Amino acid sequence: MAVSCAKVTDHAAETAVIGSVRRGPDPAPRAFIRLSKPDGEFMSEVECGPTGTFHMSVPPGDWRLICLVPRNRLEQELSLTRGDQYRVDFLLVA
Repeated sequence: MAVSCAKVTDHAAETAVIGSVRRGPDPAPRAFIRLSKPDGEFMSEVECGPTGTFHMSVPPGDWRLICLVPRNRLEQELSLTRGDQYRVDFLLVA
């Protein structure tokens, strides 16, 4: 399992996290992306689309992004300022 994280743009109109969840070369079925505060407090959650992609508008601050799929859990911590956009890709063991 691996996580790839990269800043996409600075000072865009929207503060957001975009990305994908894949199991090998294929989209991961039933993948959810959860946003929580660093202390674990739940903030929001989205389900990935059929292509394994997701998009979340996120307020500026420190966050934990959690990928949840059956039998797997991956996490990535982020610190976003206004207008930041990050791409986070989760790769699960096939």
